[in-house]
Amino acid sequence: MSTDRLQYLLDKLFHRQCSQDEKEELSLWIDTVPDDEEWKERLSRIWNSFGPSEKMEPSKADSVLKEILKKGTDKPANVKALKPRYTSVSGQMMRWSVAAAAIIGILIILSVIYLSKRPPTASRELASNNNITGQNDIKPGGNKATLTLANGKIIVLDSIHNGLLTNQHNSNIIKVSSGLISYNINRRSQITDHSSQIEYNTLSTPLGGQYQLILPDGSKVWLNAGSSLKFPVVFSGKGRMVMVSGEAYFEIARNSNMPFVVHITSPDGKDKGIVEVLGTNFNIDAYNDESNIKTTLIDGSIKVLNGNDSKMLAPGEQAEMKGNGGIQLNKEINLNEVIAWKNGLFDFEGNNIEEVMQQLAKWYDIKVDYQNVPSTQYVGTISRNSNISEVLKMLEMTGTVHFKVEGRTVTVMQ
Repeated sequence: MSTDRLQYLLDKLFHRQCSQDEKEELSLWIDTVPDDEEWKERLSRIWNSFGPSEKMEPSKADSVLKEILKKGTDKPANVKALKPRYTSVSGQMMRWSVAAAAIIGILIILSVIYLSKRPPTASRELASNNNITGQNDIKPGGNKATLTLANGKIIVLDSIHNGLLTNQHNSNIIKVSSGLISYNINRRSQITDHSSQIEYNTLSTPLGGQYQLILPDGSKVWLNAGSSLKFPVVFSGKGRMVMVSGEAYFEIARNSNMPFVVHITSPDGKDKGIVEVLGTNFNIDAYNDESNIKTTLIDGSIKVLNGNDSKMLAPGEQAEMKGNGGIQLNKEINLNEVIAWKNGLFDFEGNNIEEVMQQLAKWYDIKVDYQNVPSTQYVGTISRNSNISEVLKMLEMTGTVHFKVEGRTVTVMQ
């Protein structure tokens, strides 16, 4: 960080005008300086250059401390705040974390140095290379989906009120809340005609959408952006079968008499693999724009089939289905990275810029162009509730990449 930029941020901090992003940027600087004494000395030197005219009282330091550490109350409990920090892995990589202990240390120092009354000036602003303003910033995705019933009727879930949506074969379809629908079976009624044709509904999310579904058997499914799940109105007979494309996380209700089978399909319905389960939690990543299908087991046991090959998975293992019909078993898997999307996060663990932008494209519904492709790998965690400007800014802070945003097109540049 340049001296001018650091001085600008400190000036805003002590006038209680720092935005959350600016506080995180200041925390980033603290976290990147390896020696405490070094950043203390640099801080004091820059602060003295302000020409202070007023001593900072301890009460002022306490006030600033509370403001820095204050967390936004509008964020869901399962969404972590953006955590910036740097590290070096295979050259230049990016990692983010908020240096809370260092921030406390900085405030101790500030209690014995001075408070500048000079207001910040526009000349100290760090020019942004991604040319995003409040008017053209791109908001994150959200709970958006359509439910297509067996009779062809389409229900737009994000624009309909909570409550009963319809009734099918003694099942009430209920919108429980924003982002969740549930199938509730009338237990007093029984399915007696197992020979009748099974009717299927389809839950679909657009790019920039996500949704959760509770199936008739109590199993839970989370759909990521640009995904779909086709499922029967009622499970009957000897098995439970669904079809998925895109990415989905499953928590399957155990029923040894009715095994649960997931058919992984392409958007045009072509079968690309099968996952057999009894009761377990797992994630399927089967986007059409990715070369291989990845099924990762979180808990329980599953069997993955692809052509003539099959593999049994233990918790923490991943089956990577190849286009030629084979299966590669991966055993050292970062489960937090795999299911980060379900928990409201982007989690990058050594991803290149194309892999990073691939995730952003699905969530923000953007088109990505490349002028230059940096060879840098990126590591870090960012909230999916962030506007795209915040995400691009954190990437730009590595000094390895820049962006140009025009409408919903983001151009990657070195």
